Amino acid sequence: MIGPRAVAGEVYYLVVIIDHATRFVVAGVTTDKRASTVAELFRDCWYRYFGAPLAVLVDGGTEFKGEFFDLVQKCWKCRLYVTAPYRPQGNGVNESSHRGISKALHGADVRSGPEVREAVSSAVLAHNNIPHPATGLAPVMALIGTDARYPNELP
Repeated sequence: MIGPRAVAGEVYYLVVIIDHATRFVVAGVTTDKRASTVAELFRDCWYRYFGAPLAVLVDGGTEFKGEFFDLVQKCWKCRLYVTAPYRPQGNGVNESSHRGISKALHGADVRSGPEVREAVSSAVLAHNNIPHPATGLAPVMALIGTDARYPNELP
């Protein structure tokens, strides 16, 4: 999770989910970090498209307990791994994606909630289309076997 980030007096959090095999990222924006909200974002951003993962790796934040825990372990029958407290290196793959997304957002001129969501979408699109050093492939290429097409590209 990235945040809190304040924009125009509103606080935002980014829930970032990454596939460790392909480095493909999805992210959702929320104004709170309750476990129920994070569970809903995980369901909407990941499960809807890819189904239940085999395992989920999270830090020990309260947002990954309660309803999120129930969703992952009881409903989806996944393994839930929790990294050691105050040790972001335990989830280095995700933390690395956080740095890239944060850097992209830092350069964006964001002034409202819809602009936050658009900036996050653009940052995730960029991440997923740049070859990753660990795989040598862009995450979207590793996932679906083709590059993503941008709106300004002619067919």
